[in-house]
Amino acid sequence: MEKKSAVILPPQFAPTAAYFRAIADHDYAFICGDLRHDKRFKSVHRTEVATPQGALRLTLPLSRRQAVADEVSPYAAEAGEQLLWRHFAISPHGQWWKTMRGTIATYYGAAPYFDYYREFIEPFIDESWVGRSIVEFDCALTAALLRALRISTPVSASMPLNTEQLEITDLSRQAFDDGPGILHPLLTLGPDILK
Repeated sequence: MEKKSAVILPPQFAPTAAYFRAIADHDYAFICGDLRHDKRFKSVHRTEVATPQGALRLTLPLSRRQAVADEVSPYAAEAGEQLLWRHFAISPHGQWWKTMRGTIATYYGAAPYFDYYREFIEPFIDESWVGRSIVEFDCALTAALLRALRISTPVSASMPLNTEQLEITDLSRQAFDDGPGILHPLLTLGPDILK
């Protein structure tokens, strides 16, 4: 039996096209929320959009949430007692959803694909995400953007316990933060950006 390919990725907020290419190149994708929290790894809750004035960062404010029992994961054991990304929730600080929705509408409202992709993006720029895990948010947004890009690779926040039938590529410690996130090319160029 031929092995299926899988990629393990870090949680990312609207990452670059390279992240989505990595998913598209595999049969399965797993977003690892059991990575050790590292303040320098900003792309978990920050993305960039292009504006006439240059790159603009969109940031989801985070707060530490109640720790949950560790699931079986090679990363959780490695992290030990340290905080993991899944221990952080989206904070209501600054009513970010209002600011972010306005920023995207201001810079992309006239973009050729803004109206079409708005339905994929707007549910994530919403107050209903306050208090929920940043990893849950990143996984759900990534899944929605995959649908928008017509990529059928299934994405999950947890690895199966039996991985013998999988050829795994581990990119979980790679930062996909080299330029604007997927929102800019998606809203300005449309669905063919990965071709």
